[in-house]
Amino acid sequence: MNDRKKTASKATADSTSAQSTVSDRSTASQAPAPAASVAVATADTSSNTGTPVPPAHDDGTNLVLSPQSISVAENTLNGKSKPKNSAKADAAAEDAEGTDKELQAGQDNSETQASLGILHSLEGNEPLDTAASSKDAESKATSKSQQSSVAKKSKRASKATASKAAASKNADEEKEYTVVQVAVNRALYMTFDYKIKGQYRTEILGCRIEIQFGRNSGGTEIGIVAGIGAHSQLPLSRIKTGILLDQEPLIQPDIFNTLHYASEYYHYPLGQCLILGLPQLLREGEQAAYKQILGMRLKLDSVIIDPTATASTATTATTATSAKATATTTSSDANKAIIRSATESNAVTAESSSEAITADPANTADAADTAAPADAAVDADAVEAIDEHGQKLQASKVDLNTAQADAPEILNQKLKLACARLRSARQRELLMLLSSGPKKSRELREQGFSALQENALIRAGVAERIDFSQEIQAFDLKKAASIKADPDTHMDGILHSAPMPLNSEQEHCLNVINGHNGYGVFLLHGITGSGKTEVYLQAIEHCLRQGKRALILVPEIALTPQTFKRFYDRFQAPVATIHSTLSSRERLDAFLDMKNQRAAILIGTRSALFTSIPDLGLIVIDEEHDSSFKQTDNLRYHARTLAIYRAKLCKCKVILGSATPSLESVYHAQMGHYVHLDLLHRAKSTTTPQVQIVDLRKDVLTDNVIAGIGEVLEEALGTATAKHQQALLFLNRRGFSHSMICHSCGHILMCPHCDNQLTVHHFTNQLCCHICNTTMNIPQTCPYCGAQGTLIENGLGTEQVETYLKNRFMDVGVARIDRDIITTKEALETALRHVRSHFSEILIGTQMLAKGHDFPDLTVVGILDVDSGLYSDDFHGFEYTAQLITQVAGRAGRDSQVGTVYIQTRFPNHPLLLRLIEPSFNYYNLALDLLQLRKEQNLPPYSYQALVMTNSLDREFAFKTLSKIMSEVENRPELTTNIIISPVEPDRIERRFNRFHFHVQLLASYQPELHRLLEEIVHIFEGYTNTRDLRFAIDVDPLFSS
Repeated sequence: MNDRKKTASKATADSTSAQSTVSDRSTASQAPAPAASVAVATADTSSNTGTPVPPAHDDGTNLVLSPQSISVAENTLNGKSKPKNSAKADAAAEDAEGTDKELQAGQDNSETQASLGILHSLEGNEPLDTAASSKDAESKATSKSQQSSVAKKSKRASKATASKAAASKNADEEKEYTVVQVAVNRALYMTFDYKIKGQYRTEILGCRIEIQFGRNSGGTEIGIVAGIGAHSQLPLSRIKTGILLDQEPLIQPDIFNTLHYASEYYHYPLGQCLILGLPQLLREGEQAAYKQILGMRLKLDSVIIDPTATASTATTATTATSAKATATTTSSDANKAIIRSATESNAVTAESSSEAITADPANTADAADTAAPADAAVDADAVEAIDEHGQKLQASKVDLNTAQADAPEILNQKLKLACARLRSARQRELLMLLSSGPKKSRELREQGFSALQENALIRAGVAERIDFSQEIQAFDLKKAASIKADPDTHMDGILHSAPMPLNSEQEHCLNVINGHNGYGVFLLHGITGSGKTEVYLQAIEHCLRQGKRALILVPEIALTPQTFKRFYDRFQAPVATIHSTLSSRERLDAFLDMKNQRAAILIGTRSALFTSIPDLGLIVIDEEHDSSFKQTDNLRYHARTLAIYRAKLCKCKVILGSATPSLESVYHAQMGHYVHLDLLHRAKSTTTPQVQIVDLRKDVLTDNVIAGIGEVLEEALGTATAKHQQALLFLNRRGFSHSMICHSCGHILMCPHCDNQLTVHHFTNQLCCHICNTTMNIPQTCPYCGAQGTLIENGLGTEQVETYLKNRFMDVGVARIDRDIITTKEALETALRHVRSHFSEILIGTQMLAKGHDFPDLTVVGILDVDSGLYSDDFHGFEYTAQLITQVAGRAGRDSQVGTVYIQTRFPNHPLLLRLIEPSFNYYNLALDLLQLRKEQNLPPYSYQALVMTNSLDREFAFKTLSKIMSEVENRPELTTNIIISPVEPDRIERRFNRFHFHVQLLASYQPELHRLLEEIVHIFEGYTNTRDLRFAIDVDPLFSS
């Protein structure tokens, strides 16, 4: 599809995008070429990445020449073309020419001396012999001719020798180095040639490489090996050397190919796609290693039992040891008791145990940790036990893992002897603590133990330092699956708790999913409360028992904690999470947990899709319809699209779960691409909530109505709270009021950097732009006309609703959950915990609360403002409004109590609202009707849409550049015949972050034709050199019209 993206080592310089400059290009990796057409070295990535590589454009119009390429082209035109490896050949030729010049200098010197002799004779008294002189001159001429011939032969021989030497050297270098194509994290569509030491094949695709990028770059940059094995047009000596940072790829093949596909499908630079397969720290060049977590554990290797002391109990010890293999007599509690006994009774002293064990001379500490006597100082590892016949006995050594296999008597003596080495009570307490298992140093500090006390145990030889990050081993799924379940707890190697019983619908869906082998996509449409999560859990259990791992994607960070808890409570197998609120170190550790197979399940938001997961067997996308799965900047990918592509590569299953599936997914199910499964009844046999439309036009304009609470809804809130039930009010607008307007002149206060109204926030007493986050204090006078006291607040926000309810229901806890309040994962967990504990009985929230949450005592749901979604100019408007209402309504009555949903509107007769309150309402049937409307209008998914966008600080420049690009393609009917192209239009919010945004909408009946046009548009833009600060982007399958 994309010729440029698949061409390795393209030598281009005039196609700079607005996000890059010519100086950024790596001159070391760009190939020289003749002037007429630049030769392109194509990477053989078709065999390496599984992605076919079409031939490169051969017209040369999309190529940008580096300074070296331009120089070579000029030399070609002037008849000065040089062969391959000319640099080395020229150097060798210069050496040969130097030798010839020295020979020629010697010859010229002889001729000069002869000439001087003739002149001397002419000036002298002796007569000149003309004949002799003639013969002599003739002889010298012959000699000169012979010398010249010899010199020429010598010169040719020298050049040939130099050429052979250069060729031999090049051949040796080619054996010593491998040329790789590197993708860099910049807005450049081509890759760049670098050489690395050693011979490699495809095993390093996806490895990081440290390179010097740019002609005058003194620093280094991290790139990704995107191709290997192609021969560069540049001689090896002119290719810069890169340093391979990884021994094996950090981006595993299925992720590498998925991101390669994303680069082509979304027309985005390959390097900026591949980098998404790495967490931030790895992008910056950090080692792919866990952060060191130091701790301590017992080490009783040096505790040697006196053979004579234990001879009398040998039989007992042997018997007890045998019994110990099947019982846990010496548990950690027993260890504690032994050490406590030794400590409290002082039963063992250094003197009394000196015959069996001697203290380490290095056992010194501070004043509180007195050292053992010096006369007992002997290296414990050097102690040898002698039996009564003078024969050496093998010393008994135990560590934390083998100590439990010893007989109680032996273990008792060893622990007492270990205590004897420690003269400080605090040291003995530390030993007692470690007897229960390894401890992290941070935990020991929290309990008051110092580094000096830790070191005392280490010097005494009874404890050792460990790195917890290295102690955790890979989780062996096959071994875990072989562990038999406990008959009482149902706990085994996979499960921590027993699965919930399934109803007939759930059981049918699970059997269909588990019965399928290999790749397959299942659209699980289940109404709210129908038990979709339980189906996920049991499908994942089946996956784990097959030795495969699972990936679960959720749309909101808000859903991650509760989802993680349910999975953590269910599975014995380790669970990892990845989302945006984690620190860079936490994200790297989770990445390594999955890559190293320490974890078996990964839960995360859309970016978790690009985590390397060996043996991936199942991908679950919960709330698959949610717009959060679509990235809205940079690489504008949809996680659902790429997840399905990755599943094809891995031959694994995908479950798309939702109560309100997207029309695209319903379309694919109707076409037979997905398997459609239904859960139409609630799992707990509860009834679906009643839906009631409230006509706000009938209410008197009182304080409650101004605050968004109609009379009917306010009465329902009072009834519910009186019964200690809970209520949820939904308003998808943050702040107190959505704008501030001057009553005198009508001026609306706008953001100075965006064409956006400033939102009023009483909580911070500021105005805030919800696009660029600019804030300012609320003014007292109108900044436009100067009138004082004329600024009034307009519109409704969650903060205003909260203020009213706290004054109206003073004895009831009211909680607001939106992004103004919830800024960390801890804050979200605290808020949800307060709701579940009834500390808060009325919840006010935005979309964070609209899906996925389960509040058993919630019986009232109020949707305060539905009208904004009923009359949208976006063709997605009906779909999104129906999804939102259905999802919010589903929060009510999820337990035994009947719930009621109140939809407040000033348009009670709107067709969509009337459809939603039908007793037999089924969202899937509504989706089929909406699909029919889309089909009649030839809208997606029956056609294919894309946006071409530009933005710049200069409004006119952004508009004219996009207009010029589109005029070029519109003049080529072979590209645009079956494609509808809109005029260049400003975005709905034209100015954002002081940049002016314009777009063109493309609508095509055939997907290949759309991508061919997009390819040409990118190609044209690359040819623009005067792009200044222009930014260019393409959005394939946009969710919203700009």
